[in-house]
Amino acid sequence: MKIYNIEKTKIINNPDLTKGYLMDDKLINIIPACAEVQEKSHYVTIRTYENGGCDVEKVIDRPYQPAVPETERIEEIQVYVPYTEEELLERKKQELRHWRKRQFEIIDCAVWYDCLTTEEKEQVKQFRFELLDITETLVFPKVPDCVVARLGDKI
Repeated sequence: MKIYNIEKTKIINNPDLTKGYLMDDKLINIIPACAEVQEKSHYVTIRTYENGGCDVEKVIDRPYQPAVPETERIEEIQVYVPYTEEELLERKKQELRHWRKRQFEIIDCAVWYDCLTTEEKEQVKQFRFELLDITETLVFPKVPDCVVARLGDKI
C-alpha cells in the first residue's frame, strides 16, 4: 500500500513512525474520457501480374479505438500524519514516565539497597531526585554505577 504525505501529493518511503502516524485513506484518480478514434490505413502493392491484377496488403497507420467514458479509480492508501510539537512532547514524557517507573521499582528494592555504602546510597538518593524531575528536564538521568554493578541487565 502506498503512503502519501498529508496533502496526498507525494509518496513517502519509510516514514519515521516516532514522529508521526499512518492513517488509512483513499485516493480518487480521475481517468479522463477518450473520444472514439477511427482506423486509418493504406494499401501497399505486394505483387503485380501481367494481366493487370495485383496483390495488395492493408497497412494500419492508426488502429481503431472505441470511446471511453470518464471514470474514477479509488485507491486504498495510507497518509503519514506528523505529530504536533505538543504530541511529540507528550510522547517523550510518556516514555520518560514509563522508564522512571521501572527505575523506581528497581532502586526501591530494600534487599540490595541495604548493602550499599553511605556514598552509594547518596548517589541513589540523587538519582531518585533526578527521576522525579524527568518530565521537566526531558532527560534520562544516568543510572548510578552501584546500581548497574548490582543489577546489570535488569535495569
